[in-house]
Amino acid sequence: MLLTFVNCLGFFSVVVFAFDCEFPENTAGMSIPLLSVALATLMALFRDTGLSQKVTQDALALLIREAGKALLDPRLAMSSHHAATSQLDEATSSQMVRAINKVRPLESFLVLSF
Repeated sequence: MLLTFVNCLGFFSVVVFAFDCEFPENTAGMSIPLLSVALATLMALFRDTGLSQKVTQDALALLIREAGKALLDPRLAMSSHHAATSQLDEATSSQMVRAINKVRPLESFLVLSF
């Protein structure tokens, strides 16, 4: 079985839900545990050579695009400009950005191997 574009849409519907499922005053509206599990799933997928080879190019493109969009979410920015409006503490924001960035090099490696 391949990880196709359609399968990824289902996965990313969970990620989108995790970004907007909580009340805004609670961790800026994000479910940090759900996002953490989703990112850990991606890391496990791309660290396993056998599994990662079952990811189609279309699915990989979607994963890279969505990871990039996640990194651009203003709630993850902890600059002084955004700190006043974000309810996400600096440690959690930093943890989420690091986790997303860990997935991106693994995805890029796969792009080069296709």
